[in-house]
Amino acid sequence: MRIGTRGFWNVWEWMISVLDTAYSAFRFPTPREENARSMREQTFEARARCQRQVLFLCTGNYYRSRFAEMIFNELARKYNLSWQATSRGLAIERGVNNVGPIAPVIITALEARGFPLVGADRMPQSVCDADMESAFLIIALDAAEHRPLVEECFPRWQEHVSYWRISDAHLLSPEAALPRIERHVCALVEWLRTMQ
Repeated sequence: MRIGTRGFWNVWEWMISVLDTAYSAFRFPTPREENARSMREQTFEARARCQRQVLFLCTGNYYRSRFAEMIFNELARKYNLSWQATSRGLAIERGVNNVGPIAPVIITALEARGFPLVGADRMPQSVCDADMESAFLIIALDAAEHRPLVEECFPRWQEHVSYWRISDAHLLSPEAALPRIERHVCALVEWLRTMQ
């Protein structure tokens, strides 16, 4: 089997990471390393306490990110979690055919779950640097679609964005996408509950 240049470097990077992990496992960290790790952990926890904000991103802030935001906020209320979500769009100008403030399928899905429609009446909003700055966690709903937009429009934030893999409605039906978003949000909420 032939491996192309890109494949070779992927295998090489994987081997280096395995060796590095093995090396780390069989040696004691230096005091400087221990101190640095402790500082990182303290910084992470301090930021989490101060910025209990999750920012969900999609293209038009009309469908996927709005559903994630509203599901998250209802679960946070249910579990008395001191976190709040908001959502924004990376390119709302692409949603010229979107009618109204939110996709009707989101209203239907939330009502079917018995969730309140808090924030369903606001119009889609574009993300800005201030939104990124105020969020502790930034999650874009589809890596293939949104990573290029983040890299182009918000290059200094690209290392801070996590990506899910939930495509837009023309590639993945709402019947498949919305339960997947809900599962991801539930897992996120469970993780955040362990931090409280």
